[in-house]
Amino acid sequence: MIGHEAIRQYWTEGAMSAQRNVRFSAHPLAFDGRTGYALWTATFERVPSGVLVELDGVLSAAFDEQMRCELFREWWHRRES
Repeated sequence: MIGHEAIRQYWTEGAMSAQRNVRFSAHPLAFDGRTGYALWTATFERVPSGVLVELDGVLSAAFDEQMRCELFREWWHRRES
């Protein structure tokens, strides 16, 4: 996704109606100048199936001079039960 509108649309039209009981946590790993790296985990139930989804991932976020995110990347592993 690129841009604020694309991100807003994803969360309001997709993820918000397709997930419930969402839990998320993140833990910083390292910082390099204006770029940070973190380990994150999330769990949620899919709507309407009720399937439990567990995610385990890493992210990097780079910030500009005004501390606005200018580049965000993430990688994850998904397990469903």
